[in-house]
Amino acid sequence: MKEFIRNPPAFQFYSSNYMSAIQYRTMSLSERGLMMSMLCECWVNSYVPSDISQLAKILGYSNDDIDFFIKRNYKTYGLPDSIQNDIIQFNKY
Repeated sequence: MKEFIRNPPAFQFYSSNYMSAIQYRTMSLSERGLMMSMLCECWVNSYVPSDISQLAKILGYSNDDIDFFIKRNYKTYGLPDSIQNDIIQFNKY
């Protein structure tokens, strides 16, 4: 009998890590939504495309929105270590 292996349907989200981070709290609602979309995309598909055009198309944002978000918030994952580690762990999972 062939075993069907299914990925877990959810990931742990430590809201205190996000809500205590000034970088997160100063994001606009759109930026917060984009970040959550990126985390979910990474969880479901095991990666987030590095190509801005492809990522924008997949997530339903404009190229300008993605580019602005990355430059403003992710200076090579310039978010707090706790949030950066969440993103890195998704890629390793």
